[in-house]
Amino acid sequence: MKVRSLVVLLVAVVGFSCSPVKRLPDLESQADTAIKQSHYEQAYEYLQQYVAISKTTNVKPNESLYLKLAEVCNQLNKVDEASSYYENLILNANNEGLIQDYTTLLARNHEVKKELGVWSRYYTQIHDNSLLKQAYDRQLILLTESQDYAAAEALWMDLPEGMEVSPEAYFSVVQSADQLGHSKNALKACNWLLKLEPDHIGALEWKAKYLYESAEKSYNAEMAKYNKNKNATTYAYLRRDLKVISGDFRESRDLFLKLRRIRPEEESYLKYLKNIYIRLDMKQEAAKIDKLLN
Repeated sequence: MKVRSLVVLLVAVVGFSCSPVKRLPDLESQADTAIKQSHYEQAYEYLQQYVAISKTTNVKPNESLYLKLAEVCNQLNKVDEASSYYENLILNANNEGLIQDYTTLLARNHEVKKELGVWSRYYTQIHDNSLLKQAYDRQLILLTESQDYAAAEALWMDLPEGMEVSPEAYFSVVQSADQLGHSKNALKACNWLLKLEPDHIGALEWKAKYLYESAEKSYNAEMAKYNKNKNATTYAYLRRDLKVISGDFRESRDLFLKLRRIRPEEESYLKYLKNIYIRLDMKQEAAKIDKLLN
């Protein structure tokens, strides 16, 4: 009986030592070593083996293992697989760094819809100022790219006090407000942007053209009004109103001259300048521009 019991015990010990569960610590350790050495394919194989054994033995992997899987899948650009890990981890853990890692992966792979979804779901839970700025930045840019102009403008109007976004984000607001026909909001965002980056080409062009078109529209309207009823009174009003309109033409001129210094090869600036000089009755300057255009 004693011999038989000993045999049974030995079989049990051998069986336990060969149990797949015993491999789990080694697999995780090997994965850690591979990650440190940036051997992500190898680390991925070890972690996948770990998960497969866990499923067959009903051993629940801890959160740190899924963090490693998310990191490895991120490095290997396995977007869909990494997304599933990040989504679960962010949902179950208060870790803002995961949002940073996840959105970086999505931005790198131009997953606009997914990235926008992550920011819009979690940005109100972010406390780190740097990450919060990034959350507003990326949403403004992505919403404009997605042509959701109303949402981009609404988000900008809801910016926390003192929050300054990047030049790219400000210009996205300019574009969105412009598309919505909200010129006052576009001009406000444009002015903020030019304070932040005075030589921003897009902002300079937008404001120069906006002022020119606004002045041209007002000029034509005032001239039409005067031509309908020419008398001393309407002429006095015309002169008063043209003085205000001339101010917009001059500001537009100065912006186009600045743009010429930055991009002297751009011919369209010359065409605007010629028209502005004509409106300002600056005939010599208009003639000089004419020579440059011919």
